[in-house]
Amino acid sequence: HDRNAVDHTVVVTYRIREGIPSRIRDIYIVGNEITRDYVIRRELAIQPGDLGDPSRIRTSEKRLSQLNYFETIEISPMATERDDLKDLRIQLAEKRTGVFSVGAGFSTEDSVVGFVELAENNFDISRLFDWPPKGGGQRMRLRTSLGTKTTDFRLDFTEPWFLDRRLRLNVELFSGSRSYDEYDQSDMGLGVTVTRPLETFWRQSVGFRLDRVDLSNFDSPPKTPDYSDPSIGSTWPVIPMVEDRTLIDEEGSYWANRLTFGLSRDTRDDFMYARHGSSVNLGAELESPLLGSYSNIVRLDARGSKFIPVFQRSVLRLRGQMSIADDVSGEPMAIFDRYFAGGASSLRGFNFRDVGPVDAGDNPIGGKSRLLTTAELARPVGDFMYVHIFLDAGNVWADTLDVDPTDLNASVGVGLQLIALPLRLEYGFPIITNWDHLDGRGGQIHFNIGY
Repeated sequence: HDRNAVDHTVVVTYRIREGIPSRIRDIYIVGNEITRDYVIRRELAIQPGDLGDPSRIRTSEKRLSQLNYFETIEISPMATERDDLKDLRIQLAEKRTGVFSVGAGFSTEDSVVGFVELAENNFDISRLFDWPPKGGGQRMRLRTSLGTKTTDFRLDFTEPWFLDRRLRLNVELFSGSRSYDEYDQSDMGLGVTVTRPLETFWRQSVGFRLDRVDLSNFDSPPKTPDYSDPSIGSTWPVIPMVEDRTLIDEEGSYWANRLTFGLSRDTRDDFMYARHGSSVNLGAELESPLLGSYSNIVRLDARGSKFIPVFQRSVLRLRGQMSIADDVSGEPMAIFDRYFAGGASSLRGFNFRDVGPVDAGDNPIGGKSRLLTTAELARPVGDFMYVHIFLDAGNVWADTLDVDPTDLNASVGVGLQLIALPLRLEYGFPIITNWDHLDGRGGQIHFNIGY
């Protein structure tokens, strides 16, 4: 130390003598009574033979924590008989990974829904006939829900390291039904998707979906009325038309099998209540008779969102979505393959699925192209709630190439969203309507609560 009493300064000289770099000789894992060793080792950023890099040790600890299998994780180096070799000891305390949930919810679109869910987040399919079938790092979920308008049964399986590579395999079995105002729809099938990481934040997916769709209980007159019957005469109602077909011609069973392709990038800081970052999703679907589908349909979808922190802890949320579909073979596209808009998840302030083409009875029939945009300014109130104001704009057009950004419907509104509870309440009011059947419509309340 060199002190200067006049200037009140001290000069400090550091003498550094580098030691011998040490490498990792072995890694010992302790405390994993259920989770298999390979599930832990494949998440480590450091392996035997690597230099003892503290940053890679911290990354390994973070990855193990994100598995959500352990109460505590401690990684510590241990000396060996050689100064240039160290062992790593990973001390773990496991926690429960099984979940049993029972709940209920209500929304203005789905009415009352109750559900039961059983999930295991550390499943092992190779121990399926042992007890407990746990420890393989997989996920299995069984969920069934029953409501006044919807029913749903779903069995999901996820393997995050398919073929011992960083490929995520998702398999789902599903069966469900929904009652719309004009008809009922039921679906049953199987979906398989493989997802792989690309560069930082990017993921790519490819999948196949086998889907049996049944449409029934249409609110339409019979298909082939006998106009020669004098009891019918001129009083027979106008039959709704969809691409030169009556709406009831949609009734029947369809195979809607499809290949799916996806590319996504997500940099949001929080999945539910993001304050900054962005999300981009690009998707494509192909239906074809070669896949057993009822028609040749190509579908493209692009979605994006941006979150910008602004004054006084507020967040500006910007979202947009563009979707188009085309029936390449020229056959009519079934109603479940067309686009709709209106309601809490698309254009608030409008009735559910009410924005877009309608038939002669003002029943929504959907279209082949859709554009949705949203600007929302949200501000937290304490730590328990967000309040927000929003502007929604968008439309649905009958044909694939009819998209016109100047031909939009729009609404404004206010809302609140609780943080601790899954409750969202919003009121929207239309300010621009570009469909005759929407003229004079008032505002809408959108309410959703459920665990």
